[in-house]
Amino acid sequence: EVQEFVDGVSLGALIKRNRPIYGRFLDACGSALFRILDAMAKIGIVHRDLNPYNLVLTQAGEFRLIDWTFCLKPGGAGEVPVATPGFTAPEQERASSSHASDWFSAGATLYFLSNGEAPHSKDATAFTAGLERLTKTGRRLEYDVAGEWRKGLSTLVSDVLEQDVRKRPIPA
Repeated sequence: EVQEFVDGVSLGALIKRNRPIYGRFLDACGSALFRILDAMAKIGIVHRDLNPYNLVLTQAGEFRLIDWTFCLKPGGAGEVPVATPGFTAPEQERASSSHASDWFSAGATLYFLSNGEAPHSKDATAFTAGLERLTKTGRRLEYDVAGEWRKGLSTLVSDVLEQDVRKRPIPA
């Protein structure tokens, strides 16, 4: 398999070198990630390894999702567990990926971008504090999920980090 070279820096590396992001840049990251997820759903593929190290800001200022090594169609034959600790949906540990799994990973990625660490490395009190930071730093971005309700970024991240895939909201 050959993949395109993307000249840029991963958002994970950017956060580790500098600090968590906020404001318009966080909003731009979220918007780009949501557009990528929507496009993937339309063509019927699941990335399965969505994390801040696979989301790249190019030299041209565009966001690109890289490392398509593990992507497949939902329910594809021969699926094996794929995991990047802190960013993987619980159902992926059972080799059961879906678009909801990628949304979980996107929520964990956005949490990481605004807090500097994955949400699963925190206790409940620290997790709530992290969501409050998202409220303060990413408050301009709203996203229409399932065409029914509008959510601020912190609420959306909290919702898509639902452990039970049956209760996790994803776009229609």
